[in-house]
Amino acid sequence: MPIGIHLRGRKVFKIMNCFILYICIKIDLIKIRFILSSIQMILVRLFYYGIIA
Repeated sequence: MPIGIHLRGRKVFKIMNCFILYICIKIDLIKIRFILSSIQMILVRLFYYGIIA
């Protein structure tokens, strides 16, 4: 009986690990996208200011 519970626990733990990893990857992608978009905005502003000046 304890062996079965242990195996099921390990399976749940594995699924939880995958879920946490997936969330972390998603957050990282959102952060990267946010950083890239902010860099793009800065470049666009510099470009516009360059044209105006």
